[in-house]
Amino acid sequence: MRCPSGDQEGLEMAPTPFTASERVTEQLGMSPGDVIVQINRTPVTSAEDVSRALDYYAGRGAIRVFFEHEGSIYPTDFFIR
Repeated sequence: MRCPSGDQEGLEMAPTPFTASERVTEQLGMSPGDVIVQINRTPVTSAEDVSRALDYYAGRGAIRVFFEHEGSIYPTDFFIR
């Protein structure tokens, strides 16, 4: 069944890929293919969501990112000045 937007009902949308530098992912403990699912208490489903959340939380203290790695969810904390 199609929704008015044209999307098929019940199908999961693939996350929009976002690639960070090797240095950044290494410092955060992430690996290629990991998927960010939440920033602080904000769920994210696209690269645009991640960008907006990071812009919002930058300079406000520690940022906790939850990411999926091989089927498990892990947190990592960092600061943006």
